[in-house]
Amino acid sequence: MPMSAEEITKDTPELYREGYDYYCTPQGQHPNAESISPWPLLMIAGSEADARYFSEEAVAQANEPKEVFVVDGATHKALVRLA
Repeated sequence: MPMSAEEITKDTPELYREGYDYYCTPQGQHPNAESISPWPLLMIAGSEADARYFSEEAVAQANEPKEVFVVDGATHKALVRLA
C-alpha cells in the first residue's frame, strides 16, 4: 500500500488507493481504532469492496454480539465517504 500520495500512480490498484485514502489520512485515525473486544461489533462492508474479507474475518474472531452488514453494490471507498 502506498505510504504517501506521491506513491500513487495510474497503475496503483484501487484497493491500495482506497486504503491509502482512508488509513493514511486523518479520516481513518482514531485512538481506539484497534480496541474492539469486549464491545459489540458491527462491521459495514460493501459487496464490491476488495477488502470485504477483512471485515468478515474480524467478525468471525470477535465475541458476540457481532454482525457484518453488507451494502449491495458499494465499494470500500463509497462507504468511507458516507461516514
